[in-house]
Amino acid sequence: MRINLKLLAALAAILLLAAFNSRAQSLISDPGVPDTVYVDSVGTVASAGQVQVSVNFTNDQNLAGIGLTLTHDLSGLVIDSISFIGSRLESYSVKGATIVDNWISVYMIVLSEPVLPPGNGLLGTLYLSFSPGIGDQFVTIDTVTINQNDVEYNTTFTTEGSDYFYPQYETGYVSIDGSGCCINMRGNVNGDVDESVNVSDLTYFVNYLFAGGPAPICYEEADVNADGTLNVADLTFLVNYLFAGGAAPGACP
Repeated sequence: MRINLKLLAALAAILLLAAFNSRAQSLISDPGVPDTVYVDSVGTVASAGQVQVSVNFTNDQNLAGIGLTLTHDLSGLVIDSISFIGSRLESYSVKGATIVDNWISVYMIVLSEPVLPPGNGLLGTLYLSFSPGIGDQFVTIDTVTINQNDVEYNTTFTTEGSDYFYPQYETGYVSIDGSGCCINMRGNVNGDVDESVNVSDLTYFVNYLFAGGPAPICYEEADVNADGTLNVADLTFLVNYLFAGGAAPGACP
């Protein structure tokens, strides 16, 4: 019988959350200086591509758990994932996220590790993507309480004594420019100011597709074959153009 490891991991996380929630005795007021979750605001970004949004927090007492549920109201904007790399939660073994439609619920539970001490810094980096033609938009990223399948997802901090409270929340936003960022021809994957298309663009694209590198600066210019997606087909097109006398990338829309 084949074991679905992803399903087992998800079930384990649910059981751990249930066990942890059962220990939380009561909702209390924030016991010190108001703890805060604050989402960075991102200035104008291109009308097609991926945007990264930093979520930060501060706490003035030891924490044994964190829950964070965020949402937005823009159709066409997709929450892809959250990364804990470089965050204050990176070293904790029990953490993750549930993504459903336009909301994400993030959790961290202290088990065998020391409690999270007072401090401030990165909680995680949200990755969101959006498609061409989304138009000019001003998108607010807010906290929310979701009830689904008898489970409540919200934003709470849990103390060392297993009580929980609601931290303050500072809203962030993303500004999307519907005019687009493609200036000359497609292929300028790394966003050179001189709009050149060369081996550095190819290297940037390979790093993005296969090594977890940063997203292209402009989605439209990285969409070399103009099919609306970024994948190996664009990479192949670029290789043919640079090294095999293939057709040049098309003009920007």
